[in-house]
Amino acid sequence: MSETAFPVFESLDAVRAFTSSVLQDTLSSASKVVLLDIPTHENVGDNMIWQGEIEYLKRLHVRVAYEADIFRHSRKLLDRLAPNTPILLHGGGNFGDVWPVFQEFRERVVADNHDRRIVQLPQTVYFQSPSRAAQANAILSAHPNFTLLVRDTDSLERASSALPDVNVRLCPDMALGWTPREARTRGKSRGILVLAREDKEAAGDLAAEIELHLGPSHEVRDWRLTGWQKALWKVTRVPGRLARVVPWLRNSALMFRVIRHANEFNRKQNLLAGLTLVRGRHAVITNRLHAHVLAGLLSVPYVVTENNYGKIGPIFQNYTHVLRSGTFAPKATDVLSSDVLNRVESR
Repeated sequence: MSETAFPVFESLDAVRAFTSSVLQDTLSSASKVVLLDIPTHENVGDNMIWQGEIEYLKRLHVRVAYEADIFRHSRKLLDRLAPNTPILLHGGGNFGDVWPVFQEFRERVVADNHDRRIVQLPQTVYFQSPSRAAQANAILSAHPNFTLLVRDTDSLERASSALPDVNVRLCPDMALGWTPREARTRGKSRGILVLAREDKEAAGDLAAEIELHLGPSHEVRDWRLTGWQKALWKVTRVPGRLARVVPWLRNSALMFRVIRHANEFNRKQNLLAGLTLVRGRHAVITNRLHAHVLAGLLSVPYVVTENNYGKIGPIFQNYTHVLRSGTFAPKATDVLSSDVLNRVESR
């Protein structure tokens, strides 16, 4: 691993140019790819990453010939629709043993496809178990053409220790490649949004720390679809659910096309839900990485605090600081004294 740091980024354009150059270098002359571990769940952040991946690939004139999530992947259909095509694994924050089902899937893909170039798109690396890290190192390093892209310098350090035999490079989070259509907010500004994660990555109770200090016009919640968006999401999930429980359907090119269109619709609903939630806010207070990215892309003031294993601070220091509408507060208790929140409350 020759890289030890990102360049000093002064703008979002610089971040995007660097990301494009890394992708172009790792993909070489490929004109089409396979994209696996795509998001099919209710999480705006994962869908932002997917949208950024697609937009970067379009800029490089690279087409996605086959895609699948971890439950509907078909090796037979992969070989039929995209023979000899490089495999990209979806980026995010689940490389390691915090979310083991995703790690187990990517290791199976790597072990089963030694004849293809494989690129793990930018991830946060975090292993709690040394034995689990050693297993990943053995499987990934045995592949003749595997590259792990990591999205922060802390992950690079952890990878150098836990995965010493794996080819690792730095690359910013792919969600920054997405340009939301609602880049400028319109209409009357709304109150503060506290977007607090409710899963095992939460560090303390951000909602409890903040809620008592907010007025009635402010809102506390997590990412999720509601109302008609939730109903549509359930309906369009039916083909994918059938393919998950009936294995032979995963090998059908027709079912693949149906599921692909359904997934694209659901991703758009997730992105729309995120945009609707964030745009026009006085400010966003969050411990979700991509909530602060979305706020920054929309020029909404934000304060972002850390998750339970420290993945957000390094990314903010490395490059999301170029989204200049907000700041990073290491702990939830630091949020109330942040400059951003003080400016909002003084309006």
